[in-house]
Amino acid sequence: MPQFRCYWTTDWRDPTKNQEGVDFPASQAQAQTIDSLGDTPMLVLTSGVFLREAPREAPQEVTARLHRLWQGMHRELMQQSSKAKQILVSTSGHFIQREQPDVIVAAIRQMVETVRQQ
Repeated sequence: MPQFRCYWTTDWRDPTKNQEGVDFPASQAQAQTIDSLGDTPMLVLTSGVFLREAPREAPQEVTARLHRLWQGMHRELMQQSSKAKQILVSTSGHFIQREQPDVIVAAIRQMVETVRQQ
């Protein structure tokens, strides 16, 4: 199994220093220019626990507040498409793809089937 570095211990904003090579600030700027996705089908997977891997020194009320904010952002994101659906993955932390990859695979299959039926 690959080793994963914690995002809060690395400079995750630097694409050369995060495992996926993602330029998060640039991606955020691009996403903010989108007003609507119309009727594009969308699945939003929401974890039950935002930061299961949170640093031990992080107070529980801080991680709970972050989780509420994250859920709010998911609700806002879903408003971008008239065909958005949410899947609550209550037993997973933020990194669903690591903790429950089977849920990700099922969501992809569900989306492929949805698009094929259009």
